[in-house]
Amino acid sequence: FGPVPPLEKRHLDLLGGIALALLFEEYDLAMLTAALPHIAESLSIAESDLGLYLGIIRLGALPAFALIPAADRLGRRRLLLLSIAGTAMATLFTAFSQNVEQFVICQMITRTFFVAGSAVALVMVVEEFPAAHRGWGIGMLGALAASGHGIAMGLFSQIDVLPYGWRALYAVGVVPLALMPFFARRIPETTRYKEHTEAS
Repeated sequence: FGPVPPLEKRHLDLLGGIALALLFEEYDLAMLTAALPHIAESLSIAESDLGLYLGIIRLGALPAFALIPAADRLGRRRLLLLSIAGTAMATLFTAFSQNVEQFVICQMITRTFFVAGSAVALVMVVEEFPAAHRGWGIGMLGALAASGHGIAMGLFSQIDVLPYGWRALYAVGVVPLALMPFFARRIPETTRYKEHTEAS
């Protein structure tokens, strides 16, 4: 990625906090694809129906477009923290799904918060980083968050030895909830949003 540009510590702290949050969201995204055959077998989903259910789950992105504008009322930080918690809880609840309907609903909710959180995270980097280094910040955010896919694949390789199989992999979703105090400290409101609210 080349040398780190001359950024303030607050910029790097913000980037680190947001990237860690998105890492777990990307983890969930990757797990759906990787563990799908195991999930289908466990929940008795016919192979011919998988495409339909995946399509319905992806429709969970649509409610995010109604949620994202709330960042202008609640603040970027609050909506991002809400998205982190929402994604984590929906991922955790996915582990306890007893039928395909519960699984699809949990994953739709996960997708809603994932899309909202990703959009707000991007806005925060754009608003907070100096113009000369926004490209670097956005690129680094994407690269760090994408490592969630690698973690997902690493854990998925142990699915046959983990207790409860794919459910244990989704139970990992509880980790961001445990890290909420860290995210609350590490992710401040953007300066631009604070200036906007003070001027209103």
